[in-house]
Amino acid sequence: MAITTQLGEGWLPGLDGRGEGALLQEIALLEQVADREAPVLVADDMQTMRLILAQTLRQAGFMNVERAADGEEAFKIMQRNGCGLALVDWSMPRMDGLELLDRVRSDEKLKNLVFIMVTAETMDIKVIRAAEEKQDAYLTKPISPEKLTRRLDLILERRLTTARAFLLEVQGRWDQAVDTYMAASQNRPRAYWPMFGLGGLLSRLGRWDDAESCYQRVLDQDPTVSAALLELGRLRQAQGRLPEARKMFQTALRDSPSFFKAYDALARAMLAEGDASGALEVLGQAMAHKGTENAGRQELMGRLQLELEHYPEAESAFRKALQLKPLRRLVENHTQLGRALLGQGRHQEAAEALEHAAEEASRLKRDAECLQALVLAGTALTKSGDLTAAEAMFNRIQDPEIWSNGEPPWEPAFCHRKIGEAFLEAGLESHAMRHLSLSLAINEKSQAEIERMCQDFGGADLVARLQQEKEVVRQERAEDCARRGLDLVAKGQLQEALAEYRRGLEIDPGSGRLYFNLGRLHYRLGAGQDALGAMVSAARLGLERGDWELMVEVARFLASAGRMQQARSLLSTVQEQVPEYAPARELWQFLQETSQNSREPRVSHDGSGV
Repeated sequence: MAITTQLGEGWLPGLDGRGEGALLQEIALLEQVADREAPVLVADDMQTMRLILAQTLRQAGFMNVERAADGEEAFKIMQRNGCGLALVDWSMPRMDGLELLDRVRSDEKLKNLVFIMVTAETMDIKVIRAAEEKQDAYLTKPISPEKLTRRLDLILERRLTTARAFLLEVQGRWDQAVDTYMAASQNRPRAYWPMFGLGGLLSRLGRWDDAESCYQRVLDQDPTVSAALLELGRLRQAQGRLPEARKMFQTALRDSPSFFKAYDALARAMLAEGDASGALEVLGQAMAHKGTENAGRQELMGRLQLELEHYPEAESAFRKALQLKPLRRLVENHTQLGRALLGQGRHQEAAEALEHAAEEASRLKRDAECLQALVLAGTALTKSGDLTAAEAMFNRIQDPEIWSNGEPPWEPAFCHRKIGEAFLEAGLESHAMRHLSLSLAINEKSQAEIERMCQDFGGADLVARLQQEKEVVRQERAEDCARRGLDLVAKGQLQEALAEYRRGLEIDPGSGRLYFNLGRLHYRLGAGQDALGAMVSAARLGLERGDWELMVEVARFLASAGRMQQARSLLSTVQEQVPEYAPARELWQFLQETSQNSREPRVSHDGSGV
């Protein structure tokens, strides 16, 4: 059976959410081609064939004809000069015809051109694969001006009619869109494409019975048009009538065993019913009928293999898809490839695939997929034992530059929690505790959930370890605030330093050293009572934590502020606790030696803090 019969007479662009502007551009380009005013291109690696095809185009009315020896050169010419029609040889060096087709259909400026594949083959696997791609037609050599003109006129009629009907549809002029297809059907009573176009329109309008009548009309004219059975099955599936849809797809395959789109549709219908194994078997039948050269089919095969945890087979399918279509679904295919490699324990390779997916997703501003790929890549590196690389990968989540709105998708607390969970799953408790404790230090609301996670992985000992690590992290973060505050004081930015000290005390209310620095700053700002209150808190916390250095510094400050009695009392307490602590003894002796003077001793302090 002819491939065009199976597929409904050729490829047509779908509506795919296109708006009025995009459709007007397509119509304008197609009209230029019809008027023989558009630039055209011939791509063939044989010089003689390039000359013949260029001459054929000129005889068909085209004057602006460019020539290229391979797909790469052809694509550059198209980008530079524009193009309305391309005659492209299948087999060329550097970039073959199908890869060029993929590039063209992915390019916003070129995707609407008329693309005709030229081949010396007839019905081998190359032509079968070509029939599934987004070309407008394929022609076998030799090609005469009459043959080219006849085929081109049919393509233009089909594409212009469809684009104009789409335009009427997006404008809400549905009755006129219907009339457009009906007029085309009357003009071409033996053509199937008007009924396929009308059936698609009626389906989108929810007029299921009318749409079914269109496809049935095609079958009444020729029962061998399997594409009509395929569309009837899709109608049933859209209405939730999955068993009937499956039957339609099976009937199409019975009549046309090489109708690969029906295999795909049947597999998806079975998957929707929860039968992944049956769907995989159907795709296996397609592969046995030379259906291996289709990237979308390989992707579907890979997803099914992943669902069934057949990881080597999934890897093979996704690698084949990427080989066939290097530019298609890069993010999805590299992510799925990474999952397949993870399932085989090939963690470093998985991380490379997932990092590639994350970079591409970031470039395309697809944040959810970028985040997913980064987490999986970090997990893979964790399991590979490359902890430095794993930390770097996870830290990229907090880099605002890679996200579309300039803001990381996760709050820091949640980010540390997810990283800690990944390390726990990899059995790296020390790294896990660090991130989980950071999460709690930033926000304690998820403490119960994190403790349950630790309990599941390591029991009560791990929960206790989490608490210890949390206190260490809390103190470290408070000390960071103290350091930043001291730097700000040195620069004379006193109000900013005040805010930094207060931020540190929110993190660790038990930091006596932060209270001391706060007191010194209040004193410098002339707030004596606030300074004294902060110093009292510093002395109390210093005693609780055994921070004798801090207590001596508080005493030194009190003495310098003229509060000798409080200073001596504080030093007396330190000497009772640690009689051999030299700094306390030295300051005590100094105060004693000067106590007989007529005025209170002046005790110096470095003025910055501790």
